[in-house]
Amino acid sequence: MSFAKRIAALAAFASMACAAGALEISGFRAYEDGSAEAEFCGKFKVENISLKSSSEGGGVEMPLDWGGYENLILTSPVLEGEIKNCLLGKCGAAPRKCEPKAEIIFSRKVNERTVLLKANFDGELTAVFFLGAYKRLGKRYYRLSGAADFEFTDKKYRKSFREFVIKEVKNLL
Repeated sequence: MSFAKRIAALAAFASMACAAGALEISGFRAYEDGSAEAEFCGKFKVENISLKSSSEGGGVEMPLDWGGYENLILTSPVLEGEIKNCLLGKCGAAPRKCEPKAEIIFSRKVNERTVLLKANFDGELTAVFFLGAYKRLGKRYYRLSGAADFEFTDKKYRKSFREFVIKEVKNLL
């Protein structure tokens, strides 16, 4: 096999590997008020997504939370384009099954019992969460809460994500 063919095969394999790890829209529902909800890989969904006005660039507007904070952030122009197409009524084909990989990109102790963290899913969507710790009857428990418009739809995935977060940031508590 020539050097050029090897490079081409390697590039094709790399692009397939990147695509396999990407978030995919597994469900989309538009509402009459112009907002929508998108489900990703059948694992979680984001509600109250809308289009920005044309004067703001016409991109996708993620919902604000708790006094106007940006707790859900699209970090991928490709995913933003796919959501925009769905908002315009041009959703693509049914997605393959995927398992979003989460990575904690920021964590900070807020007070004695709470950690603020940002988790990025497949490098495409960032969500803010709080991990709280409390004791009851001498045993330590943890509570994970996220943005109001972010909801896990798969209980097994939520449980594994919660365990991952506890393992990664409980040393801050």
